[in-house]
Amino acid sequence: MWKFIICLLGAGCLLGVLLPTCGGWAQESLPHLLLDRQTVSLSECLPGNTYEEKVHLVLRSTSSRWAVLVSTEAPKKNEEVLQCFSLEGPWGTVKGLEEGTHKLMEGSALREDTVVEVKLLFEPDWRIPPDTYQFLLLFQHVTKDGGPGEPPLPLEVKVEAREKVLLEAEKKGTLNLVVQGPPGLYPLEGSVVIRGKSNTAPWKILLSTKGLRGEKGGLIPPARIFRKVKDTYIALEKGLEFGPFDRGEVEIVLDNLYVQTVFSDQPDTYQGELCLLSLVRE
Repeated sequence: MWKFIICLLGAGCLLGVLLPTCGGWAQESLPHLLLDRQTVSLSECLPGNTYEEKVHLVLRSTSSRWAVLVSTEAPKKNEEVLQCFSLEGPWGTVKGLEEGTHKLMEGSALREDTVVEVKLLFEPDWRIPPDTYQFLLLFQHVTKDGGPGEPPLPLEVKVEAREKVLLEAEKKGTLNLVVQGPPGLYPLEGSVVIRGKSNTAPWKILLSTKGLRGEKGGLIPPARIFRKVKDTYIALEKGLEFGPFDRGEVEIVLDNLYVQTVFSDQPDTYQGELCLLSLVRE
């Protein structure tokens, strides 16, 4: 004989699973856990985003304490990607699936077959290179009585290249120059923090400026704006290059900026903008 389990999952959403009863199979041959999915596939995944798939587990009734364990099988090169996965169930969250066996949920005797919803979350890190990754996800319903093993759930994710590197300039203080004294080399006040992210490598950051413009219309060109590195002053005329960097996130504190004034510069307050460009090797 067979019985059909129907579970209300949400507004207007039903899950039905057809199960054999004990009259059809011997009790010891019944699987303790069934899945409503045969495979899970996530495509077009970009770093910095979260992707979700739902898997429903059908737990067989049991007279003893039970637990659901989860583990993975993957090539060695894919283990870092498994750190970006997590599983959320009604009994808590398992973060990172890269090593060993994890306890997803547990409980006392189940009086009847039960459907449990589990969320599989994938948050690709910026260090994960673009590629297609394949794994096997193994759920095991463990009871004192034991039981046959469940088939693995194939899992495939495709991580895309982030075509545009994200750069953020955060002002600490204000980058400005007040020209009042004689011609000379003067420091710019404040500093800028540059943050960049990329999942491709190698990549660089190019910083440039069009100069400082005064409130009265004067202009100090990039050839007279410098960054001091140790004992060397590097002009921003051709831009400043940072890198190359590996995949991931970088933070650069841009300080020690100086301006060379000349007699033709009017006494004034000068301000300017920094331009950021990301360079990724094809």
